[in-house]
Amino acid sequence: MLIGTATGWRFWCVHETFLDGLMLVSPYYWPEPERNQGVSWPKRRFEARCYRDAAHWPPVPDCECGVYAFTTASEVLLKAEIHRRCAVWSDRSRQIGPIAVGRVTLRQVFPYQHAIMAPELRAATGIIDELWVLGDGSESAEAERMRSLLAARYGVPAVVGEPG
Repeated sequence: MLIGTATGWRFWCVHETFLDGLMLVSPYYWPEPERNQGVSWPKRRFEARCYRDAAHWPPVPDCECGVYAFTTASEVLLKAEIHRRCAVWSDRSRQIGPIAVGRVTLRQVFPYQHAIMAPELRAATGIIDELWVLGDGSESAEAERMRSLLAARYGVPAVVGEPG
């Protein structure tokens, strides 16, 4: 069942490169394993595309393409923490980097339920509304630098800490 617009919650890995500066990168899908890079969100608005079938426009009910988001801030914080811990256990922590959480507006949304996951949303478009840079408190100057740069890049309010 397609619904028009919804609010969702996502998390990203924060990557920094010499050419691009700080950028949000989706944590789960790695379409270019040789570059070890996920799907980048270079701008505030992100249009989904399908890596399996370029002929259809995401999201399509019988495919996994689309912008994914959780329905609550508490769920996205839990998934971000699980992701961080799994990365450390699998020695991928160098690839993961800092994590940011965002409240997003989703357009052309399908509710999505994976057998073992909490209910999610899958959409054609995601627009970042607000960001939170997660940290452990020990790197406050670095977290503040990231907050400032992400706020400037995406043109949205950004906070160090967790959504209240």
